[in-house]
Amino acid sequence: MPSTYSPFSDDGNMLPKREKRHWGEALYLSYGSFLEVLQSSLVDDWQKDLLNMAASDDAKKMQNHFESKGVLSQLVQSPIGGTNETLLTEEELIHFKRFLFSVHVFGYNWLQDNAISAANLVAYIDKVLNTYKNDHGYGLAVEKVIILTHSMGGLVARYAMNPPEGAFQGCQDKVLGVVHGVIPDLGSPAAYRRMKVGAAQEGIPGAVLGSTAEELMSVLAFAPAPLQLLPYPKYKSSWLIIEGGGSYPSIVDAATGKFDPFNEIYLRKDVWWQLYEPDILDKDITTINNNWENYSISMRDDVKKFMEHQEKGQYHPNTYIFYGTKIESDNSLTWKKEVEGKAYMNPYSGHPYIPKPQENNRHVEVYGEMDSNKVLNMGDESGISYKQFILESSKGAGDGTVPVESLVDIMKSSSIQSSLATNVDHQNAYAVDSLSDIGKRKAIQFTLRAIVKMVQEVDIRAAN
Repeated sequence: MPSTYSPFSDDGNMLPKREKRHWGEALYLSYGSFLEVLQSSLVDDWQKDLLNMAASDDAKKMQNHFESKGVLSQLVQSPIGGTNETLLTEEELIHFKRFLFSVHVFGYNWLQDNAISAANLVAYIDKVLNTYKNDHGYGLAVEKVIILTHSMGGLVARYAMNPPEGAFQGCQDKVLGVVHGVIPDLGSPAAYRRMKVGAAQEGIPGAVLGSTAEELMSVLAFAPAPLQLLPYPKYKSSWLIIEGGGSYPSIVDAATGKFDPFNEIYLRKDVWWQLYEPDILDKDITTINNNWENYSISMRDDVKKFMEHQEKGQYHPNTYIFYGTKIESDNSLTWKKEVEGKAYMNPYSGHPYIPKPQENNRHVEVYGEMDSNKVLNMGDESGISYKQFILESSKGAGDGTVPVESLVDIMKSSSIQSSLATNVDHQNAYAVDSLSDIGKRKAIQFTLRAIVKMVQEVDIRAAN
């Protein structure tokens, strides 16, 4: 854990123990330091106030023992950047310090349908609120939560607050405000890339997900949540380019006025660049057909319906968002023809020699057939040609996973109180090492200030 000195521990007594607040459900590599720093930040200023009141004059001079100014006080009247920026005032911070903030974690299965995770989030929020109504806090808690999301978690939270009619009761009336970090609001072509060639290019995250298409595709094809990260119909047109074979999606659906990536990309089985290859591991024809049938049902019933609902653009009216713009991202993808040639007879096997791609992001497509009536010798042309394609990223603006094009809808919404474009990378969007490190982290500063701003809506009399 990072060093975050706190005279009053949050791990029991003052707040429920971290275990009971489900901190163990978060991946420590990504969120461990952030959770510690976030919780410490939310109680740092009033604790520093107490220390300053109790300390002697000599102790106050010993700045190496403690900082006399809380981390949030350091943000007062300090520009961070972003749209519609309003500086933090001393009055707002004074109001904020009248409340005690407890950090809880909601962990979910990143493979299951995000709609299921959303329903579970609603139940978890009720559980948290009940904790402070009946078990901890003497019934004085204001009955709303603030939600911070990361990546796919933003899709889960959005759905939880505004589910489709008849699904379950949404929780927006129990949420004071939301900070979305690097939300893939309209999906990302990175989801297609991972399915087709694996995630070997992504370092540790890639090793966890699976390096090759063989490792990834057979899992992701039956996992609704990762498929719900594919580019939505509202994502920009022609994000998938096949050199010599067209750009997709490019046809506007007359009924919806949007592009149709499902019929043009996701549910195609007549082209080599189709999203799902049901025979990538299985060779039995019955199994292959069942694979495709199950995949198609999931795409239509889970993925498409989820996307269509999210595209209605329902956001919490008190929403803040930060996103990355400085790291090369898959804004679009191109299958670029790299090698083209004719196949010759293999001197050992008696079959045409066709080079196999040495890297996962390449595909070899074979054309033509051998003349069965013609006797071929070693080195003779077989009559078969081949083309080798490489999948290339546009390497445009984004956070390494979510391109800026995915944010078009949310940035247009009147619900967005402020947004910040910064240099975060996707996996480590909330990275921070210590309280002193906050000064170098615009995304963390933005998040903390947003929380203070949200709390201004709470009448202090409601907590008395």
